Amino acid sequence: MAILIVPVWYFLIRIFGFHIVRITKSFAVFIWEAFLIVFLGFSALIIIEFTFKFNDISRLVFLLFCCLDFVFLIIAKAIALKILTKSEGKNNAGKNAILIIDEGNDYCLENIINSVYGGVNILGIITDSYSIKDVYGGTYNILPPDLDIKKFLDENPVDEVICCKEVLNQGEILPLIYICKEVGVSFTFHSDLFNLIATQGRLNYLDEMILVTLPNKPSDSFSLSIKSFLDYIFSVIFLIVFSPFFLLIALGVKLSSKGPVFFVQKRVGLRGRIFKVYKFRTMIVDAEKQVENLQNQNEVDGPVFKIKNDPRVTPLGRFLRKTSLDEIPQFFNVLQGEMSIVGPRPPLPSEVQKYERWQLRRLSMKPGITCIWQVSGRNNVSFFEWMKMDLQYIDSWSLQLDAIIFFKTIQAVFKMTGR
Repeated sequence: MAILIVPVWYFLIRIFGFHIVRITKSFAVFIWEAFLIVFLGFSALIIIEFTFKFNDISRLVFLLFCCLDFVFLIIAKAIALKILTKSEGKNNAGKNAILIIDEGNDYCLENIINSVYGGVNILGIITDSYSIKDVYGGTYNILPPDLDIKKFLDENPVDEVICCKEVLNQGEILPLIYICKEVGVSFTFHSDLFNLIATQGRLNYLDEMILVTLPNKPSDSFSLSIKSFLDYIFSVIFLIVFSPFFLLIALGVKLSSKGPVFFVQKRVGLRGRIFKVYKFRTMIVDAEKQVENLQNQNEVDGPVFKIKNDPRVTPLGRFLRKTSLDEIPQFFNVLQGEMSIVGPRPPLPSEVQKYERWQLRRLSMKPGITCIWQVSGRNNVSFFEWMKMDLQYIDSWSLQLDAIIFFKTIQAVFKMTGR
């Protein structure tokens, strides 16, 4: 069995590409890959045991081995990432770059500064973004959008041009590529359109003409079936394992304030279906009736209503919201097929009525208990950015993305970032 473990694990590690270390990957992806390797490896060992009738081998030993293996896989990957990050940082040290960033791509600059590109010496930022000028104007040289880049490259020791454009303009990008190629300067380009085509595009051929089809919603029926299966299995396991904790919270809600244990509210689900969502009650009984009187204190733009220090929230409710434990009963919604563990949060019918047409596409996927918005600083995200995040999730959906959001949600629960 020990000899068999080597080829099985080698095969699985190669399949998932776990032997390849990429800084561009989120660490949550590595955790998910390690989990799949160990889970499938454990399953393979059990099958081998039954096939060859190795009845004298303890399954507890298998389980212990897999747990230790999972831990050491993560540790090994973390060490490799640390070494590679330092190596990349040294390689970028002393490298000169200019950035071209348009309005709406501020996050690109933050990612560049906080990543391995942080070692790059930024000679200037070509931008028309007022927010970038306000935040980074005192730190970096802000250059005008109409700058003669060809002349700038001739007069300055530039090693790389990094371009982040929300809108793809062939007439603007192609000349930049050729200008950089002429003098041997590296050109790095980012666009949301490339992300969309790479993740959702499907090539079709009409005679000699190439067509790219964008389904505009997840269309991988096999992966969606796996998602539904995992939703059901994880919900059952979660509710059974945490049932004592579930009852403890219910008792606390009942004893701490007057009213029912659960808060039931109508929400909008897949393609406009109305369903009842369940949560632990975190507010006083007549909280919804007081919304009209508190509208002037609303801190969120758009049709959503949120207050940082909401007077309607009970002391226990404040803790449940910070840890997102008030969402636990929604696992019953998942079992009923109304929700998924990961997906856009279900809105109120009154909110949907105020949606712009393009925002309705977030209803093309089953709503979830957690989503990108909840793990991306939800308290500080505008309604417009929230909607964009949900559409980005739909456009780039995969089981791997769900796993990343799930692990980040666990992290957010311990950080108590809810409101």
